[in-house]
Amino acid sequence: MVIKLLWADGVKMEWDVKKNKELTQEEFNKYKHDDKFIHEVTFSHGVEGWGEYKNAMTKYTIAKQEYKVTKEFINKAKEIYQYRKNKILKNMKQNTLYFVGMGMEFEPSTINHIGNHRIRTYFKDNKGVLCFVEFGAGMEKKFLRCDHALYNTKKFNEEWGSLHERDETEKRISLLEKIRGDYNQYTKQTILKLINDNFKTNYNDVVVLEYFISTGDYTSFSEGVLK
Repeated sequence: MVIKLLWADGVKMEWDVKKNKELTQEEFNKYKHDDKFIHEVTFSHGVEGWGEYKNAMTKYTIAKQEYKVTKEFINKAKEIYQYRKNKILKNMKQNTLYFVGMGMEFEPSTINHIGNHRIRTYFKDNKGVLCFVEFGAGMEKKFLRCDHALYNTKKFNEEWGSLHERDETEKRISLLEKIRGDYNQYTKQTILKLINDNFKTNYNDVVVLEYFISTGDYTSFSEGVLK
């Protein structure tokens, strides 16, 4: 059985699951230090005819191959996953914008550029108003585009009383959403300036989290804002 995937970023992936070997304890111990490996084992998926085994999409991790994994290894991975997630949340700092990597990773053009096709975050401005932005890689992966920039929003749809309330309350920052990926560098410095200038905030760093954290787990806070 050959599985083919086409990600929203345009990245194609395919593999023959018949060639997958069963994950051993030795191999698990060898690769468990790698965040991406633990993430993929944690979110292994079922394959028709495999019975108790599931498929771990670990080909694009340091393991460089797919594995058939048992519930035992999935549970071990989940424990490590939760531990690393809690550690990240505990060490989050004020005045830092924490983005979640939502797309495929790639090798950035310089050490200053971001290496994920799509990143997003919720954060509060200096007045405590909840905002949301989503950036992505534009031309040559060196420039950024802005897909969404929302002011006075909410994290979950069920928090809105009605669509009318949402339309009347939530505001789009059109100046940011017009950025289509052809002149703003896809760097942390650019993102800090765009956020601080357009939302009147005082963030001083950007961190992109590739694994363990979702936007529902946290909110970034600027200086002087009460949680």
